[in-house]
Amino acid sequence: VRLTIRNQAKSVYEGTVVPIENWISVNPTVVTIEPGSSIDVEVIITSQETSKTRLEGTIELRTEGESSRRIPVVVRTK
Repeated sequence: VRLTIRNQAKSVYEGTVVPIENWISVNPTVVTIEPGSSIDVEVIITSQETSKTRLEGTIELRTEGESSRRIPVVVRTK
C-alpha cells in the first residue's frame, strides 16, 4: 500500500517515518519534502494471522525538535 505525505507548510519537511508495530514496515524511512510537494511511502504489512482478523497499528512521522504526528493503520484480512 502507498501512503502519500504532503507538505503544506512553507518550509522543507525533513523527518523519519517510523512504524510502531513490528508487523508494519515502511520504505523510505527518511523523507525530505519540499513545500507544496508530496512523497509516496510504501507501507508493507507482514502478519502471521491466518484467520479473519482486524489489525490496528500506528506509523509516526517524526522530526527533530518537533512533536510527532501519528497515522493510524487498520488492516482487515479475509
